[in-house]
Amino acid sequence: MKKTLLFLTLCILAKQQYAQSPFATDIIVNGLIFGRGNGGIIYNTASGYNALGTVNTGTHNTATGYNALGNNTTGTHNAAVGKDALAQNTTGVRNTSVGTYALELNTSGNYNTAVGYDALGQNTTGIFNNAIGHFALYANKIGNGNFASGQGALYYSTGSYNIGLGYLAAFNQTSGDNNIIIANNADLPNRTGSNQMNIGNTIYGTGINSSTPGAGSIGIGTTSPRSKLETVGSGMFSSAANGSSLIIDATNLQTDVNYSNVRLVAGSALGAAYLKTSLDNYGGYFSWTRGSSSGPVEVMRIDATSGNVGIGTASPSEMLSVNGNIRGKKVIVTTNGWADYVFESSYKLPSLDSIAAFIKENKHLPEIPSASTIEKDGQDVGEVQKLLLKKVEELTLYIIDQNKKIETLQAQIDQMKGSSDNSGRH
Repeated sequence: MKKTLLFLTLCILAKQQYAQSPFATDIIVNGLIFGRGNGGIIYNTASGYNALGTVNTGTHNTATGYNALGNNTTGTHNAAVGKDALAQNTTGVRNTSVGTYALELNTSGNYNTAVGYDALGQNTTGIFNNAIGHFALYANKIGNGNFASGQGALYYSTGSYNIGLGYLAAFNQTSGDNNIIIANNADLPNRTGSNQMNIGNTIYGTGINSSTPGAGSIGIGTTSPRSKLETVGSGMFSSAANGSSLIIDATNLQTDVNYSNVRLVAGSALGAAYLKTSLDNYGGYFSWTRGSSSGPVEVMRIDATSGNVGIGTASPSEMLSVNGNIRGKKVIVTTNGWADYVFESSYKLPSLDSIAAFIKENKHLPEIPSASTIEKDGQDVGEVQKLLLKKVEELTLYIIDQNKKIETLQAQIDQMKGSSDNSGRH
């Protein structure tokens, strides 16, 4: 308190003594210096032993504290508050240091800001650095454009354009550029690498480049993402509006809301193709849709209740319903009761007269579906093939029977012809 009163008294006396003219010398009280130090008369302010202590021509400097800006020569627009703050600065300009030893070894570095004990303490020529916190960016000497906030953040870093936020953030990072770390007491995956990111030891990035928008990959739960976004572990995407969510884990892609839709979309608004699911607890469907100039067109559907698949139809009535042509190299249809039983001795072959009467009345073969039935219900390929084979086998039996009758008649004709020839000779 006594020192404060003494200081104020001296200031009043000094003002009265020098009236309208500037101070010609500093005021020294018990070894404390108040004035411009050895700096130029213009716009320099010094407070503390050896503050702005070197004869210099620098202007617009403010030094408060023991040896603050003590070696400045031509540096301008600097502010140093604290013991040995910017002590070795000679030509550096527009630096701000607040704290004991802050920017102590800076000589010609420009546009740096250091707040905290020994913040940027070893910086010599680095420019555009910002350090907030005890020992923040302490070992940086020539690196540029770094930002560190937190005690010991980027402590050993010597690179450029790095960002470290948090207590001891990237404390052990020794080199590398364009790195980002936001976490307490954590490091980057590669302590000498560049273009990395670590947020809370949870979200990691590689290939990060501030000069190239969209560059790099992001990993959640992995330090080495293999794509633009890789998540190791389960994930949930939720809607604040209705509480619905999409859950992805190692074995499932699911939604937890009834009658919800999930779409996987690719393309523009009208030309988008997408896979859609519409499911509830008891059923639903999966559908594939393509875009068109008039809107989306569904091309395929799987009914989740019946398991029926529809191609070109949204209402498949069979296990596979196709509204269109099918082309293939081979179709195999399995069926029971193949028509070889026609050749059994117990099989009763219909008479041709009964078949003729049936055809006359129905205009198609017995057992064969009519034209109207085929047009309405379609054709059971396996069943129709079996019926057609049955008719072929029946026809074969008719032919065999007819051939026997023909042979018998031919024999009778030959016999009659022989008898006639013999009677003519007599």
